[in-house]
Amino acid sequence: MPWLGSACGVCEYCIDGWETLCLKQVNPGMAVTGRTPNTSPPMPRTWLPCRTIVDPLDAAPLTCAGVTTYKAVKVSGVRSGQLVAVFGIGGLGHLALQYAKIAGASVVAVDVLRREA
Repeated sequence: MPWLGSACGVCEYCIDGWETLCLKQVNPGMAVTGRTPNTSPPMPRTWLPCRTIVDPLDAAPLTCAGVTTYKAVKVSGVRSGQLVAVFGIGGLGHLALQYAKIAGASVVAVDVLRREA
């Protein structure tokens, strides 16, 4: 169950790619209370069944870290052939790197090496 259960899809925020600011958004746990993934009504714009496509354990990182980094790449407007620098290749950075590559960008990963004292 994603945080953003649904958005209207037609307001200025939705059209500009800022669905999380939609005034008509529905969020599980707030607007839809007392529900679980098995008892919640379907919200077809944002919910996709994945059990037959990918194992839920493999898909889990895409629901938070994946959405966060996908949004950053999407809002940046990166296009094929452009150069993207991803600072920090940890839990979020490695996903941002993959999304930027999927968008066709050349990607540079920047991180630090920690040395134990």
